[in-house]
Amino acid sequence: MTNQVLRNLIFVTIVLLPLYVLRGNLFGVPTTLVEVFVLGTIGIWLTDKIIKKEWPNLNNSLTVPIVLFVIAALIGVFVSADFRGGAGILKAYIVEPILFFLVTIDVSRKVKSKEFILSGLI
Repeated sequence: MTNQVLRNLIFVTIVLLPLYVLRGNLFGVPTTLVEVFVLGTIGIWLTDKIIKKEWPNLNNSLTVPIVLFVIAALIGVFVSADFRGGAGILKAYIVEPILFFLVTIDVSRKVKSKEFILSGLI
């Protein structure tokens, strides 16, 4: 059942991507509506993984490039003149999209049909 909830959250998040312009604060951190949905999806996925005690297989052809990209982004934040702005860019443009991608890949591996992405458009 949780897999269906996660699929629906992924689809809602993708549909709401144009609403990135709606800004607000979450616990004092500037954020957007899309980031709230991304973090909610990641949180529910992580809670499901902890409860079921099953961890995703992150060993794929993209693991090394993703890790190298994140390391380069972290270096960029620490050498930046504006640490707070760089950390915000790191959060919004790098970490959250990568985590959302990993959640989407993990959830889509459990779907038998190849129409996983297209079924969200119906």
